[in-house]
Amino acid sequence: MDPSLKDEVSETLVTPLSSAPDLASKALTGWRAWCMIGAITGSTFLNVYIYGALTVAVPSIGRDLNFTQPDLPWPVQAFNLTYGCFLLLAGRLADKYGRRNIFMMGTGWYTLLSIPPIFCPEPISFISLMALLGIGAAMMTSSGIGIVGGTLEGKLKNRAIAIVGGGQGIGFGLGLVSAGFFCDLHRGWRWIFVLQAGLGAIFMLLAFASVPAEGQRYDRALDLPGASLCVTSLLLLTFSLSHSQNVGWQVPYIPVLFVLSLILLATFIYWEYISEKRGNSVLLNVRMFKDKKLCAFFTLMFSMWWNFNVLQYLSTVYFQNVQGLSPVQTAIRFIPEAIADFVVNVSTGWWVEHIPAQWLNLFGIATSMTASVLFAIINPAVSFWQNAFWVTVLMTGADTIYTVGNLYVLTSMDAKSQALAGGLFLTFTRLATSTGLAVSSAVATAVSQHSPLARNLLRGYHAAGWVCFAMSCVGLAVNVGALWMLGMLVPVERKEL
Repeated sequence: MDPSLKDEVSETLVTPLSSAPDLASKALTGWRAWCMIGAITGSTFLNVYIYGALTVAVPSIGRDLNFTQPDLPWPVQAFNLTYGCFLLLAGRLADKYGRRNIFMMGTGWYTLLSIPPIFCPEPISFISLMALLGIGAAMMTSSGIGIVGGTLEGKLKNRAIAIVGGGQGIGFGLGLVSAGFFCDLHRGWRWIFVLQAGLGAIFMLLAFASVPAEGQRYDRALDLPGASLCVTSLLLLTFSLSHSQNVGWQVPYIPVLFVLSLILLATFIYWEYISEKRGNSVLLNVRMFKDKKLCAFFTLMFSMWWNFNVLQYLSTVYFQNVQGLSPVQTAIRFIPEAIADFVVNVSTGWWVEHIPAQWLNLFGIATSMTASVLFAIINPAVSFWQNAFWVTVLMTGADTIYTVGNLYVLTSMDAKSQALAGGLFLTFTRLATSTGLAVSSAVATAVSQHSPLARNLLRGYHAAGWVCFAMSCVGLAVNVGALWMLGMLVPVERKEL
């Protein structure tokens, strides 16, 4: 085998869980480590905060900026498009040019571009800025997870991943609640971005003071053809899936773009495979997917993140379209979810040190299955505390799998590819969300027969809830059949500073 190919394979192929990645010689500890965890958690918080805020604020933004009805979904979709499509590339750039550098660049980008939306006069500029914000979010997220994977070790690393995951729940909840109250003010939605820019500046300063430069970097050339194929295929795939929720699959360009995205994705995989054989650098070493447990974990993550995000979406439209609640009332009903999400994530950081991974996975699957069934039979005549409350709380059990999965993928990849590992993990979660929403929306629309009546919409939402239950069953089968002997995910400790 060509020596350069051997180097490339050794940099990204999975390693046993019993051995930690070959990271920097000493792990970061103490107050600086916790400040760094706070900065990275803050970046994750911001990425999800804007999603929660836009979920509530889009109608107010649309009225103020004169959006047409078909254009209302575009602010959220534009952000999700660029965020999901650039995660993998951002991860590789962080590994090559410095995770600290890319994290600071992404945080600065996100903070500065949170200011112009305050002054936007019309829809096109606002949608464009949301798309640009998504790129900054991708840079922050992939590099942030890479920093945790490459800088921390042992129990502190476990807890850092869990806390970063918990930031998502708090961010989404605060985004919903703050947007609900801001939108009651005259043009108050603009305060969403004032708050976002202020928090971004704080987290950027915290990162500047605490995030160290890594000792090892990916030292091969950047695979530009592979990067172009990857971003383009994911962009078309995500667009076709998300936009199908608005216009349906009968519009000709949706299935055309979907098929084209799959062709480009297959071309990307083939290009990476051929480049590996020739000893050239690659964006993603596709040979890693020969590891059956790694593939099983990605399948588990896909099914559970489908379940979690679709249930979250279905709960939102159920509160508003079936129960007729206002944005503020809807936001308040998600407060228990935000609290439960944070508690589950942080608790998992401790549980993972004492409980085998397959049992933590089983806990997340069981709670998700229960939440899916409860939503599939939800009754709007019953009080919130008797059914919807339990749906919003139990769906957060899937976050145990977020922490376990993140730790598994980070531990499975080389020290020089930690940000790429984070980007790959998150790309799968974004694809799961886009696919799940597209399929569930199609099912709900078909069952409700396109009727706007609340009782017909409810039947469609019930059907989508059963689809979520089916995906939970897929996760259960994968966990029992392929991951049952996973064991403990506690990496070897390194010497402290």
